[in-house]
Order: sequence, then structure tokens, then C-alpha cells
Amino acid sequence: VGLSPWRWTYSSQTALYALALVDVWQWTPLIMLIALAGLASLPREPYEAAHIDGASTLRTFWHITLPLLRPALVVAVLFRAIDALKTFDIIFVMTQGGPANASETINILLFNQAFSYFNMGYAASMAVALFALVMGASLILIKVRSPMLFSVGMYLPLETTFAIFVGGMIRGFVDRARDKRGFN
Repeated sequence: VGLSPWRWTYSSQTALYALALVDVWQWTPLIMLIALAGLASLPREPYEAAHIDGASTLRTFWHITLPLLRPALVVAVLFRAIDALKTFDIIFVMTQGGPANASETINILLFNQAFSYFNMGYAASMAVALFALVMGASLILIKVRSPMLFSVGMYLPLETTFAIFVGGMIRGFVDRARDKRGFN
């Protein structure tokens, strides 16, 4: 075409837009598959009743489709929120947090503190803070869907879900420590 190359990642004004474009390109298919699976699982009876009652397409979408699709959309938002908070690879490969720290996230800062400056204690505390942030965001999004519905159809309150999650994490840490020391 004869156009000069546009260096999206070299400018601090356009680096975030380039990263956002790549992230949207990467994760939109997953979100669409979750939404499509939710749409495929919707029952036909409410739509037939709405059609008999004379509801418009917009009212049917607003009052039947969206409420029934809400659990699938909450799961999709939860997946994207967790992934957005822990994005590292795209940013590191494309910009390494630059130019002029314009695209530096907590993950890039954590990596630099640990492996460039060898501040392992500071990086470890940042990792714990990142974990708390991801856990807090996840619990807030799960609370939107309260009581939480597991795929087996069992309802559990948020506190029980959190206790199960934390208990599983602690058991995993204990098992790993036991394996490293040679205990069985």
C-alpha cells in the first residue's frame, strides 16, 4: 500500500490502546462462546408465553433473555476480570511496561522488582496484595450471583464457598511443603 509502519507500541499515548486491541482480539471468542452456551441453554417456554401475551422483541429480550442469561454473563465477567488483573504475557512481550512506564501493571512491576532489582521480599508482598485484589474482585462478582450456584445444582452461601476455596489452597500449600521435605 506504500504507507509507513505505524509504531503503536513506541508511543506512550498509543501503547495502552494497542495492548487493549490485542487483549480484546484474544479474549472475545471465549466470552462469545460462554454467551452462546448460555443462550443455547435457555428454555423455550417463556418465549412462547411472551409471544402469546404479545410482548415485543425488545421487552422479551429485556425481561426474559437477560435475566435468564445473567448467570452465564456473570461467569464471563468474572473470568475476564480475573484475567485482566493478572495479564502479564502480552504486556511483557509487546512493551515490557514501557514506553516511560505507560503500560506498566502490577504484574510487570512485580516481575521487575523480583528479577531485575532482586527485591524478593517486596515482590512477594506485591504478589500477596495482587492475590488479595483478585480474590476480592472475585468475591464481589460472585456475591452478585448470590447464592452461588454450582454446576451440580447445589446452592452454597458465599462464606461457605470462600471457606472451601481457602481450605483447598491451604491443603495444596501443605501438600507441596510436605512433598519438598520428603514426607508422605
